[in-house]
Amino acid sequence: MKIVGVVVAASGMALPAPAQPGGRDVLTLNVDPRETPRSVALAPTQRLETKGFNETGKAASDAAAARGRPDRIAATANRAGDCPFNNAKTNPAPLILDLGVSAGATGARADGVSADGSTVVGFEGSLSIGAFRWTEMSGNVNLGTPSGSARAYATDVNANGSVVVGYGTSASRGFRWTQAGGMQPLLPLLDDRFSRAYAVSSDGAIVAGESYGSTYSRAVWWGADGTGHDLGANPSNSVAYGASEDGLVIVGYSDPNGFYWKSGHGIQLLSPIVGWTRAIAMAVSGNGMQVCGSLTGANPVDAPGFIWTATDGMRLLPPVRRGQPMDDSVTCISKNGVLVGGASRLAGGQYQAAIWHPAVGGWMLKEYLLQQGVSAEDWVFNSVYGINSDGTVLVGSGTHNGVPRAWMITGFMPVQACPADLNHDSVVDDDDFVFFVNDYNILDCADPSMILWCPSDLTHDALVDDADFTVFAGAYNDLLCP
Repeated sequence: MKIVGVVVAASGMALPAPAQPGGRDVLTLNVDPRETPRSVALAPTQRLETKGFNETGKAASDAAAARGRPDRIAATANRAGDCPFNNAKTNPAPLILDLGVSAGATGARADGVSADGSTVVGFEGSLSIGAFRWTEMSGNVNLGTPSGSARAYATDVNANGSVVVGYGTSASRGFRWTQAGGMQPLLPLLDDRFSRAYAVSSDGAIVAGESYGSTYSRAVWWGADGTGHDLGANPSNSVAYGASEDGLVIVGYSDPNGFYWKSGHGIQLLSPIVGWTRAIAMAVSGNGMQVCGSLTGANPVDAPGFIWTATDGMRLLPPVRRGQPMDDSVTCISKNGVLVGGASRLAGGQYQAAIWHPAVGGWMLKEYLLQQGVSAEDWVFNSVYGINSDGTVLVGSGTHNGVPRAWMITGFMPVQACPADLNHDSVVDDDDFVFFVNDYNILDCADPSMILWCPSDLTHDALVDDADFTVFAGAYNDLLCP
């Protein structure tokens, strides 16, 4: 059964038709341009048929005019394959790189990438664990460990790859590494015993992290001289996880809130959205305007990611499986503030690397790569931990042919191959229609109740309306994604 028309102004009147072969009902929705309420209802087990739309689209035009909106139906493509932004097949495929390990190491994980995408940092596993720095020219080079530490972890790198930050264990000291000076300690605050560094500014001068004792931790930043400064967050439980390019904005966790600190302005708490009890801010865009992180609450499998701006406040990131609660671990954001990375899992499942982008919504990274035709069958991607400035380079952890490896993906350019597949299961079916109807009834993409980035706005005009339904109908009739 196919969609043969366009639903534009149904008032909730549904006329069930006789059951069709296969036992699925057909739901007939009648267009009535005289009515202004916008609501469409469809049971998950029903198929859709619409009436009241002739070959010229007059019913759609009249209904659009009745609601005070211009007629866009006639000029809109009626097949998903004709969508102007369905260009996934024209872009070069991303490339997956196994960064390997240095001599004696048994595995590796990448935790950060420079803004220019030239340098990757992380840590390696062996009898001892050492921080590493990778470039195309040098390969994977073990940076060793700080004095007194048996292990070391490199967590971030500056814009051109010349400064690496991280921390050692045992003595547990944060460090700043340069080629000339090696690992220089970032000392804890007075009366504290330990320190860890998690983020660095573009020039390498400002480092963010934590200073802590046996029962508490404090969010701090260090200047070029290695002196620590308290950010003024919760003195019992706070950590700084991210820094802007200039180092003047730092974000993190101040139990139970996220925090946003700006030089000269002090700290602003980012309270969790109602329904959750804790917010953790993990990263900030280069200009300090977009913050990303995760929420937690009473339900451990309903822990979504968020993005925060001063203008819009905290908004939930779209789930990688729409309609299902997700446990998201958001870790990073590109410097241009567009691409968000981390991991996500379904209830009872394992964490998998995930990405969020306005053009494609939320996706499991491997599923997205396979959909784009990238050969990734021999990879398991556990998490995205770093993204370069423009979002074209991603790094993280996983396994390659069963062996723990740091990976790097280059040439990453998110595009939507099947825009109407709203739950990313490679078919446009009744489930997608239910999601589309929800968004259609909200209408305005700026409405706070609309899912972030408005995925049902298939014509990119900031509304989910009749024009979008025309595109959706063509994809629904095709069923399978191209």
